[in-house]
Amino acid sequence: LMRVHGTQLLVDGVFNADTHAGNFLLMPDDRVALIDYGATKRLSTQERLSACYLYAALRRHDEEALLQLAVSGGYRSRY
Repeated sequence: LMRVHGTQLLVDGVFNADTHAGNFLLMPDDRVALIDYGATKRLSTQERLSACYLYAALRRHDEEALLQLAVSGGYRSRY
């Protein structure tokens, strides 16, 4: 599932925006089927690059990079 969603987000730039357990089916041959693509979103190249930077910063536990990405992305917090 991670590979499929990673490809959708980072390579294709189009992804299912309503991912939850009800949209996965286990097939009789043990494959996982993804259903219900009624809510999809498209990411620009810049948004995909930002996601890559975000995932890399999360992996490195780089709090400064995470803060910079949040600020540049326009995220706000009450805290």
